Amino acid sequence: MNWPSIFAIVRRDLPVVARAKAVMIPLVVLPIVLFVGLPLLVSFGLDAAGSELEDLLPLIEALPESIRAHLGDGDLLEQAQAYLLEYQLATFFLIVPLMVCSVIAADSFAGEKERKTLESLLYTPTTDRELYFAKLLGPWVAALVVTLASYGLYLAVCNLVLAGSIGRPVALTPLWFTVVLWLSPGVAALGLSALVVVSSRVRGFQEAYQAGGVLVLPVVALVAAQFAGLLFVDTAMAVLLGAATWVVALGVMALGFGLFRRERLLERI
Repeated sequence: MNWPSIFAIVRRDLPVVARAKAVMIPLVVLPIVLFVGLPLLVSFGLDAAGSELEDLLPLIEALPESIRAHLGDGDLLEQAQAYLLEYQLATFFLIVPLMVCSVIAADSFAGEKERKTLESLLYTPTTDRELYFAKLLGPWVAALVVTLASYGLYLAVCNLVLAGSIGRPVALTPLWFTVVLWLSPGVAALGLSALVVVSSRVRGFQEAYQAGGVLVLPVVALVAAQFAGLLFVDTAMAVLLGAATWVVALGVMALGFGLFRRERLLERI
């Protein structure tokens, strides 16, 4: 691998992405909506629920004993807040790396075609594998940065605004650390591996971005299944999900390396 050439492409791509409004607006708005607005809505909504809060009692009672022990011995309101903020939103958090990947990876080759800069990129002194890897590395690093920033924002909101109602620090748990540092990077790698292939085969950013939206559906299904009580993601399951995600991501990445040919990109300009 010619690492100086790879890093040069990454350094070239990220400022271009930062100047594109179609890319940056979702990257700014999404974390604010999910990790400022959503926890506030959850907390204040539970406070205002009154007697309707009893509807969550079957969900709390169905939780595994290890999770119920972590929720503490408080009243139903405190237990419901702790469960939603520390468990339910931990799986919801996986939407962040996927959406970042969907936006940035969709711009990787499709955006180059729209900006008429693809030809100059393809004539750089890099191999096909190095070019493909560079187009993976830049969005992956950006996804990690946005993921860590989103987690920091979530910690600030939960622990400065909402922790008093629970009585202890929120989201500083092994589950959250596993999701942020292990599962989210794997999800980002899997999404990128698929989306860079898609971006190389379509003609424009919007086509690639719309295709990327499909990747969010498994996370939405996971969130819905957990909320319905069909499964519960704890630290052990997050570790297993992360391992499975990384295995699939590396497999898709290897397939992408095998299929990628720069001359095919010129045929689709």
